[in-house]
Amino acid sequence: MKKLETKTINLTYQSILENSPGVIYIAVLDESRSFLYVSPQIANFLGYTSDDFIKNPGLWRQQLHPEDRDRVMYEFKVAWELKKPLILTYRIFGKEDRLVWFHDESQVVSDGKGNSLYFQGLMLDVTEKQGKEGELHKAVAELDQMMNEPPAELVSQIDLDSAADEFDKADRLFLLGKDYFRSLVNKHFDFMIITKKEGDIEYASSTVAHYLGYKPEDLLEQKIFTFIHPDDCLSVIDRHNVVLKNLDKVQEGEFRIQSKDGSWHILTVAVKGIFRSRGETFIAYACHDISEQKKVDTEHRVLSTAVKQLANGLAVTDNTGTLIFANNAWAMEHGYAIVDIIGKNIGFFHNEDQIAHEVTPFVDKLIRTGANFGELGHVRRDGVVFPAFTTAAIVRDNDGKPFGYVYIIRNISDNKVLEKRFQDNYLRLQKTLNGTIETFGLMVEMRDPYTSGHQQRVSALATLIAEDMMLDEEIVESIKIASAIHDIGKIFVPSEILNKPGKVADIEFTMIKAHAQFGYDILKPIVFPWPLASIVYQHHERIDGSGYPNGLRGGMILLEARILAVADVVEAMSSFRPYRPARGIDAALDEIKQNRGKLYDPDVVDKCLNLFEHKGFKFIAGPGNTNG
Repeated sequence: MKKLETKTINLTYQSILENSPGVIYIAVLDESRSFLYVSPQIANFLGYTSDDFIKNPGLWRQQLHPEDRDRVMYEFKVAWELKKPLILTYRIFGKEDRLVWFHDESQVVSDGKGNSLYFQGLMLDVTEKQGKEGELHKAVAELDQMMNEPPAELVSQIDLDSAADEFDKADRLFLLGKDYFRSLVNKHFDFMIITKKEGDIEYASSTVAHYLGYKPEDLLEQKIFTFIHPDDCLSVIDRHNVVLKNLDKVQEGEFRIQSKDGSWHILTVAVKGIFRSRGETFIAYACHDISEQKKVDTEHRVLSTAVKQLANGLAVTDNTGTLIFANNAWAMEHGYAIVDIIGKNIGFFHNEDQIAHEVTPFVDKLIRTGANFGELGHVRRDGVVFPAFTTAAIVRDNDGKPFGYVYIIRNISDNKVLEKRFQDNYLRLQKTLNGTIETFGLMVEMRDPYTSGHQQRVSALATLIAEDMMLDEEIVESIKIASAIHDIGKIFVPSEILNKPGKVADIEFTMIKAHAQFGYDILKPIVFPWPLASIVYQHHERIDGSGYPNGLRGGMILLEARILAVADVVEAMSSFRPYRPARGIDAALDEIKQNRGKLYDPDVVDKCLNLFEHKGFKFIAGPGNTNG
């Protein structure tokens, strides 16, 4: 039963690693960032395999974007020295120069004396999010799971006594019993080596070639101790001598032995004196190669320690949602001991409203796609609700069959407080900006009362045109604001000219045209999140180059300015001016129709006409405009 449980745990942790939505890693800090372990998902994102990064310690640093490399390495160095958690977003190149944005969250694992041992972390591909949102809202950083405890070493039961009995029957070692002895021992061990009492190798089974690369005859007459690791040699000699004194005694142990290619293999061994023949004592070494198992056990042990020390909560459920594993962080985050929550349903950590509106949709997508991440509300034992960024994935056995789910959470309460402060500050700034824009508009109207409301009406039309063109919200907002202050430069034009009835002189018209330049000069020193100064500067340009102040053509004119130009012409022509009566909306629309593609952007004209002719748009009536 114990073996079955251990196997199930192994499969669980292995599946967690292989099905995680991100890249789990363990690394040490050196001139680069050498990986001790990288989950196989790395190949999905960068094209490089886990072995590529492990065998080439400098690869990760080499592939970092040059603009990010120094910053990233500095941040890792500081985190290593201060032993603090690290959250980074950076760019890295995969194969074929594929650029990937990684959100990398890790923490330093230390020994009992406070010395940094290694980083453990999770890298998430946020390339799509980075393009759309600029930054992933604090992803999850989490390391997945191996065994709680390494499996106990299983040493083959070696029937050395039966081998001894068989050879006691044979008076001649090689003439009568050699072939039978070989077939006997080859059934029980990976390989066997028999030495004389001084350690000279007298016999090696044929299977030694598979494990150590030597042909049996290559080992004959050499001392076995010369192949054993120097740190293990004394303990092997001790076992050898104990057996020499008592042939019935079996000495078991573990040591390293060097193969033909120079690598070291870890063996479990049973040492026993088999018989005496013609006055000689022979010692048998029955060997079982556990190198691969040791490697896996070490990985399991490191990962198990890492999981237990994770700052983020991790839980595993079966297919029904029943909790079968939780680490300390998960239990403590919810205010429970681990023993209190094993066997609970995952819904135990949420209230009814969260289950209905957050958890159920989250799990539905998890089941459909195999992985999901996002923000979920959780409830502590004391009833306190907290937000957690949650990453989840289906876990599968070696046959690919789903047998449960893994959930990784990070409490983002502090983030939410900062986010609220940011939103409040943003709203205050937005209110201040809107007040400033309104003030600019009133300044113009005070100088030119005959055009009162003109800028607001132009802004309303230009905004709808931009929305109909399916432009980004930021561009629509810039057009709305620029249109509302596009005549700000008129505060430097004498009011006598602005309000003069009848035809204006050429020199007076030249002064009026200068309002575009004046507006640019007013707005340029002010830091806006949009190019308001340039939009205002260009709103009298025409796509054939006949406009002012710079005679720009076509695409040289900002799209925002081309939209403003059409809205400005339509509103101005349909409204009263001191130097002419209102021409009406029909004349204004005829103007943009006739000059579509000549003076005005054809796409903008089409959207404007559609608003009036098919969507029933009308200007709000006001001074100078009765077309509402």
